Amino acid sequence: MKLSKSSIAVLSFVLLGAGLISASYSSKKMSNKTAPPRSGGLASVQFQDRTGSPISSGTCGNCHSGGTFGTSVTIEVKDAGNNVITSYTPGTTYTVEYTINTTSGTPSGYGMQSVILNSSNGGAGTYGTVNTANSQISPLNGVDYFEQQGAQAAGFFSVDWTAPNAGTGDVSIYSVGVAINGNGNTSGDQASSSTSIILSEDIPTSIDFPGNPYCADATNPTPAVSGEQGGTFSAPVGLDINPTSGQINIASSTAGTYTVTYTGSTSSATFDVTIYPTYSTTDAASICSNDSYQFGSQTLTAANAGLNTEVFQSVNGCDSTVELTLTVLPSPTTQISETICAGETFDFNGQTLDASNAGLNTATLSSVNGCDSVVELTLNVTQIDPTLSIGVGELTANQNNASYQWIDCDNNTILTGETNQLFTTTIAGNYAAIITLDGCVDTTDCEAPIFSGISENYSSVLQVYPSPATTILKVDNLNDLVDVNKMEIVIISGQTLWSSSTAIDEISASALPSGTYFLKVRHAKGEEVVKFVKR
Repeated sequence: MKLSKSSIAVLSFVLLGAGLISASYSSKKMSNKTAPPRSGGLASVQFQDRTGSPISSGTCGNCHSGGTFGTSVTIEVKDAGNNVITSYTPGTTYTVEYTINTTSGTPSGYGMQSVILNSSNGGAGTYGTVNTANSQISPLNGVDYFEQQGAQAAGFFSVDWTAPNAGTGDVSIYSVGVAINGNGNTSGDQASSSTSIILSEDIPTSIDFPGNPYCADATNPTPAVSGEQGGTFSAPVGLDINPTSGQINIASSTAGTYTVTYTGSTSSATFDVTIYPTYSTTDAASICSNDSYQFGSQTLTAANAGLNTEVFQSVNGCDSTVELTLTVLPSPTTQISETICAGETFDFNGQTLDASNAGLNTATLSSVNGCDSVVELTLNVTQIDPTLSIGVGELTANQNNASYQWIDCDNNTILTGETNQLFTTTIAGNYAAIITLDGCVDTTDCEAPIFSGISENYSSVLQVYPSPATTILKVDNLNDLVDVNKMEIVIISGQTLWSSSTAIDEISASALPSGTYFLKVRHAKGEEVVKFVKR
């Protein structure tokens, strides 16, 4: 059947059981359509709040009237233990139960609608599981409603509800119940008046000491209190706490763990406070002069001898101050001297030294205190000059300041009594000197004296000195000779090494090698010859 607009307007007043919708709904949503039954729920079908709340447009009594059932509605909120509560804990899920009560007659069915609002008249909390048949959750204008989804045979409705977040404050639950007679219209039904209960927000009282646990050198902490304010604080002996503010005096408290009790007029709370000790200790360490010692973040050396301080973290994270006295153990240096002969070796702490190591050598040993002991060895090498200077009927050992023993190389015999640096002989042959110097012994090469090349008629006039000469050779009595026209220094073979056409009484001998030489002076009356030795 197709309804006209005027028919819809008349039918807008039909009762809950009549199965038709209101004119406002039909004109907006259901024009030219079959109207759904209003028993499907006022918020869901008719988009109306009939709970009697601050945002409703009335109650179910606007339409349902004439009945004498003595209808009322009871609202109870129960916790998980099925206990009725009057305050809620934020975020906790509860069960909200609605009971439609009657005092007379026998209704054929029941309906209801409920909304839970905060102080700003917005939806509070969240509906959850619907626990009864013919019940539903219907959104309307941003707010959820719990209502019937058809006539309920029994007057009991139940739904789970999760309380809103902390800080919401008081919430109000509004509800209206209806008892119907089942005559197909709203006459003879009876709605209850709007019923509401208020649930206050249950903020558990608690205390907290931010930063707990504390070190014994920490700043005095003050607690944070949530829930009931204005209570007093107490703690066992050893913890110095202000009973009014709860501030702890760390410096005058003893390290340990204490239970702080906060007592209000209706509630109490406890909190365990721990104070960890700080430490101050002394220590000592020893190092060698060339070593180092790791002391926390510091690398100590001999320059840090004495008192040093470092702050460590204990196992509890508190300061542990350590004062370390650093002692530097001596590392002695010993200087020694040794002499070896050429060709010999010397064992110096595992090092084999020879003539090439002459001079300063260093070895590091371990001393009795575990530190290095430095030994500085000056190695002297006795070198014997094995050469001879050859002269006429003589040989001279070029090594000075030694002991000498001449031998006959031709028959390998000792020449008894020949122990001078200069060896003279009239017998041709090969001779050598055994030289002893600083405990070292070496034998020179075998050489033969010269018996020709230079006149042996030495001058009785001239004298030369010093002999052996080193840098200067002085000549005396040159003035006794007439017309000196040539002076020469020659060797035994007759080779001239120096000459002058004038008389010179001081001759440089620096460039002459060590050996035996002859000074020849030619003058108007003949030639003078003088023998000398250069060292």
